[in-house]
Amino acid sequence: MFDSVDFKLGTHEHRLRPTYGAMNEIERQTETAASRLYLAHCNGLLQLRELAIIIAEGLKASDVKITADLVAQSIYECGVMSEHVRLPVAQFLLMLCYAPEEAGKKFQAEWMVKAASPSADPSAEPPSAKVSTPA
Repeated sequence: MFDSVDFKLGTHEHRLRPTYGAMNEIERQTETAASRLYLAHCNGLLQLRELAIIIAEGLKASDVKITADLVAQSIYECGVMSEHVRLPVAQFLLMLCYAPEEAGKKFQAEWMVKAASPSADPSAEPPSAKVSTPA
């Protein structure tokens, strides 16, 4: 089971902690449900501002004093689509939306299988994360 996610911001290691307060703030500031943010993240559709809010609120839940602006700058410098940003954010969003055991299984199935494949396109979306819209 997971109770937090390791996240490297600049040269410092931190933890993203899924809490009710973090989820509430993320949804309030982005005006989007955490489950929709997860689906958007799977498809590479989150704005830099949304990523920064998600990470900043996860860090604040671990008592790290930081602003979304500082997080955004750091994300921009390392690359918005880099795996060391995408993987922990995916895991954190899953932990906000699911019970720990289920979140861990979903993360393994949707992200780690793709990451372990040597021929996998790093920008490709996980197969179970496709967003379908009614006709």
